Amino acid sequence: MKIKKIPGLTFTGLLAWAFFLLVNLPAAFVYQMAPVPRNVSASNITGTVWSGQVGEVTFNNITLTSVNWDIKPSALLGRALEADITVGDLQSPVSAETTVRATLSDVSLKDTTLDVTAQWLQSQFPMPDFVIVDVLGNINLDVQTLHVNRQGCQALDGLVALERSSLNSPFGDIRLGEAGARLNCEAGTLTALVNQSSSDISTEGEFTLRPNMSFNLAATLTPGEDMPGQLRQGLDFLGQPEGDDAYSLSFSGRL
Repeated sequence: MKIKKIPGLTFTGLLAWAFFLLVNLPAAFVYQMAPVPRNVSASNITGTVWSGQVGEVTFNNITLTSVNWDIKPSALLGRALEADITVGDLQSPVSAETTVRATLSDVSLKDTTLDVTAQWLQSQFPMPDFVIVDVLGNINLDVQTLHVNRQGCQALDGLVALERSSLNSPFGDIRLGEAGARLNCEAGTLTALVNQSSSDISTEGEFTLRPNMSFNLAATLTPGEDMPGQLRQGLDFLGQPEGDDAYSLSFSGRL
């Protein structure tokens, strides 16, 4: 009887050993064996494939530090991959946290926050040479829900805000004061309702981006009593202001 039990015990032991290896599979080993794209690199990888950290990851010359993940195995039962992800810390130019859930047909984010300095953002995405304005301050993004599938963005509830922000130019500086935008999307079309107010300038507008990457921007700009004189004079190229000294702006094109 003991001899007959050995194969069963051996099979059980192999399963236990395989499960142990899977649970403790080093993330660094998976990275070395995986077909990583040439535009992606990572260093200082620790932990397991289920819960680990990358000291630094670079994608298309964009570098993020201290990337942590914690995969939820229970989501695999529903044929989905779900993980809690954090990036950076209080000293990093970029810090974020989110819960991402991905299936073969869609991706969802919830409870997402992002904090990035405007200086870092400009360094990664330089403005055209003819734009001689520097943006200072912090950009905070708070997204409660985001749902994207093959048809594009299907649902979005988010808010982006600028803190301690200003525009610096050779003709003077503009304090932006309270500035932000409410974000939403439907059927692949993204909409941002912009509102900004300070003693230098006030702005209200709507930005729309469609799935084919065409966009529309309609806004009104009202100079404040503290706007630098040179900048106020430069607004003449926008045309004649309306009765309340507000200038109407309208742009459309394709990204």
